[in-house]
Amino acid sequence: MIEISDQELEKKKIKVLGKNMSYIEKGEGDPIIFQHGNPTSSYLWRNIIPYLENQGRCIAIDLIWDGR
Repeated sequence: MIEISDQELEKKKIKVLGKNMSYIEKGEGDPIIFQHGNPTSSYLWRNIIPYLENQGRCIAIDLIWDGR
């Protein structure tokens, strides 16, 4: 299993409609979007992203009200 360290999971933030939205971004190329459900977060995808980051730009977003 490929593992990703917490340092590599550094969350970035963007303002959307005046609210913070957090996301994790790895890789380059065409976007591959990961969206979690409730009550989880983008951390849910930590074991999947390493397998796909060579295929494109992996973006795991948090729900807008979960933008820590």
